[in-house]
Amino acid sequence: GGGGGGGPGCEVLSDISTAASMPVVAAQGLAGCGDAMWHERAQALERELRSEAAASLEVQDRIHWLRAQLQRQPGLQDQRMAEVRALMVQVADRVTGAARAAETSSTAAAATAAVPVVVVRPAAAAATA
Repeated sequence: GGGGGGGPGCEVLSDISTAASMPVVAAQGLAGCGDAMWHERAQALERELRSEAAASLEVQDRIHWLRAQLQRQPGLQDQRMAEVRALMVQVADRVTGAARAAETSSTAAAATAAVPVVVVRPAAAAATA
């Protein structure tokens, strides 16, 4: 509340966030509220200012941390990234080669299965059998 030594409007107007945003008529009505009300308002504004300053510092710290994280990420020209790209090419080549080998062996197996096997015996072996 607005305590202090003042008129009936002191209690209601003590909850206004800033004196600068009050209409001139309300500010004139507060003139009789006394020093205690103004001291309370000043303390409330100081607390609010400290709170906003702390929040601002937290945001600045977070921005600094995020910038540091971005700088730590490897770029496209980074040696580690080049090595990863080279390994990915090797893996892709092996997968492609394995797929081609599997396709070739399955095609050869299918061709072999489709051809009938005929055993040809020489005439001399056939006569003795």
